[in-house]
Amino acid sequence: MVESELDKLDHMILKHLRENSRVPYTTIAEFLGISESTIRNRIRKMIDSGIIKRFTIDTVEEGVKAIILIEVSVSTPSPQIAKNISTMKGVELVFETSGQYDISAILSGPDISSLNRSIDDVRNLKGITNTNSLIVLKSW
Repeated sequence: MVESELDKLDHMILKHLRENSRVPYTTIAEFLGISESTIRNRIRKMIDSGIIKRFTIDTVEEGVKAIILIEVSVSTPSPQIAKNISTMKGVELVFETSGQYDISAILSGPDISSLNRSIDDVRNLKGITNTNSLIVLKSW
């Protein structure tokens, strides 16, 4: 199953899960007017096919975050660099992007010193030519 194969019902299920990944399947089923087993089967199919990669939560956290924008050398495959960054300490999310920057990442740490070490670790990867780090002041 690829994302283009999702139908309207799948998209509605995903909408509910994005709003609250802990919502009971029975609640989604009742809202959509279908059986709980249909919801369960469709979600299982989306998990198995990779459409749903994970269920997560947002929390109020102490600490600091940064967004780091990364330029990669033309001779270096961006997907490999992105994969390497995703395994590094302090890295929450990694995106391949278009435009001036090839990759962007969200990093976090308990304090500025820790965050700065994580940023330096990313900057020191072979194949990275330039970075731009943005410290997150507030999020909504």
